[in-house]
This record gives sequence, C-alpha cells and structure tokens, in this order.
Amino acid sequence: MRIHNCHTHIFTNRCVPDHFLKFGLYRLFSNDSFTRPLGRFINTVTSGSCNDIFDQYTAFANIGNFRSQEAIFDFLARHYPKGTVFAVLSIDMEYMGAGKCQVSFEKQLEELADIRKIHGDTIRPFICADPRRPAIADLVKRYIEEEGFAGVKLYPALGFYPFDERLYDLYSYCQNHAIPVMTHCSAIGIHFNYPVTREMLVHPKTGAQLRKRKKAAFAEVYSHPENYAYVLDRFPELKLCFSHLGGSKEWHAYLATRWDETQPVSWLKVITDLIRNDRYPNLYGDIAYVVNDPTLMNLLKALLGDRLLRSRILLGTDFYIAEKDISERAHSIDIRGGLSPDDYRQIAEANPMCFLSTRY
Repeated sequence: MRIHNCHTHIFTNRCVPDHFLKFGLYRLFSNDSFTRPLGRFINTVTSGSCNDIFDQYTAFANIGNFRSQEAIFDFLARHYPKGTVFAVLSIDMEYMGAGKCQVSFEKQLEELADIRKIHGDTIRPFICADPRRPAIADLVKRYIEEEGFAGVKLYPALGFYPFDERLYDLYSYCQNHAIPVMTHCSAIGIHFNYPVTREMLVHPKTGAQLRKRKKAAFAEVYSHPENYAYVLDRFPELKLCFSHLGGSKEWHAYLATRWDETQPVSWLKVITDLIRNDRYPNLYGDIAYVVNDPTLMNLLKALLGDRLLRSRILLGTDFYIAEKDISERAHSIDIRGGLSPDDYRQIAEANPMCFLSTRY
C-alpha cells in the first residue's frame, strides 16, 4: 500500500502575516528565546508536565520556524513509510488583512516548485487561489502546466465567497482537465482580519440581510458548504474536496441532531447530501483535523459503511496545524489503528488516487 496524506501544510513562519493570530502570539511563540526559558519555568511549576497547552502551541509554532519549507517537508515525511505521497496545500495570506508577509506568496510557490523537483511525485503541491489576486487563473495554470502542481486550494474564510465569479475561469479549467480543487470547509480555522462592513452584511446571491458578528463567526458565512451549490450548478463535474468535512464542531452537531432533523442542519449533513447528489459525481471530503478527537472515530466508521461515501473520503491530518492538539506521529497512528485495514486502504490509497488523477 502507498499511503497518501491529502491535507498537509509546510509554509514557514515567514509566509505568515505579522498579525496572523491576535496580539502577535504566533510570532512570540515561534521565538525560541521566549519559549524555551518560559517553557522550562512552566513545566517546573506544573511538575514537569509536557502535555499542557503551552507545549502543544510551542511545538506548532516551532515547526513553522524551521529554516525552509523543504526542512518542514523532510520532518513530515519522516513520520511515514518511504514513498508516502503528500498533498501540500499552500495558503495565500496576503489579502486577509493581517499585515505583511516576510516571504511573498509567489516566493512560497517557487520554493514548493523547487521541492517538487527534488522529491518528485511524493509531493503534490496545491496552489492557493484567492480571487482578489490579479490574474489568478493565469498564475494557477502556469504552476500546474509548467511546475507540475497537482491542484487548487481555496480558503474562503480569508474573505471571499467560493462563488466569486473571478474564480469561474479557473473552475472551468479545472473541470475540463479533472484538476482537483480542495476547499477549506470548517467552522473553525484562520480567517480574515479586517472589520465587518455594512456591504458585507448583504448576501451577494440572495440579497438576505446577514447578522453582524465577530470576524471569526462571520467567516463561517464564507465557508458554509451551501455556498457550493452555486458553483456546482455551473460546474457539476468539478472535482472538489470539502476539507475537514465541516470540521469537528459540525461532526458533534451531526451527532446531537435528532432523527426528525428539527434542529439546525449540520455542515456534515449538507456536505454528505451534496456528495450523494447524482448531479455531482466528483465530490470528496477529507478528515483533516477531525478524528484527532477520538470521540468522532465511530462516526467516521459509520460514514465509511455507506457505499458511496466510502469511495469519497480522503485521509488527511492537517499537519502541522494540528500539532496544537496532537503530534503528527500520534495522529497518523490513531487513524490507522482506529480503522480496519480495508477502511484505511480505502481512504489512504484508493480514494486519493482517484482524487489526485487529472486528464493531463
């Protein structure tokens, strides 16, 4: 079996805006001169515990502090058998309103292209597409056709709707060539960092007045899986993966919903209903940063018991973002040990091979 991890990141701290997290905590925790002495002090007063939130957050930030994306990729690859394939998802954070990035997005892409030249098909880079970046479709085509990138990454929570018409030429290109598109679809994650304006409170498709809320909560409006109905009605054969399958919060909401469905519908149900729709034959979902919560493993097993869903779920861990909660080694072993060999092979090999294939 050749394992495929379909959801990983290797961008360094230098690709991250100055205000990526509140109060500059990300920069602070990635500074060894701060974390090492403070960590020793905290572990001393807490009886040497190495499992506290401070240690986990520091481990996450310190991986991003590696000297290069290649160093992070080498660290990731050591957690898996030789020959494992990794879909590496770039993120364009230059339009999220969180300050300046030390390394530009194009430089991030150039470094990924260089890593691919070294490691070949064991790394499958995805280029992030933000409709606010000029000539984004041309940039995507260049990296796919000339640099061997494997697909497209969307992150609507950074401040755009997936049905933004500036993405339509890109969707048409991807549909025509069976190029996979992976979109962040979770109620949690990074988000835009500018004020919610009056114009943002009107839904561009329905004209409905939206409730004003904090930025993190409003970002859910952009990420909601119902937005993709507009995209899929126009591009029904688009190969699209809903990353996180709605996220752990929505998986718990699914479990809490009564069978009569009188409660709000969870994102997980919205996504699985779209996957089951015969009009959209190329929809997938990955389990990145979900079953690190062991209480959700049985729900994953139940989803894999559905014949159609079984063929559409992909292995992903969200390295190194998930390091805030669990190490990659523990995460990957928990998933493999929690599933039967047949189920694991299905999500780690059979389904990813279909998702990552193109018409080139």
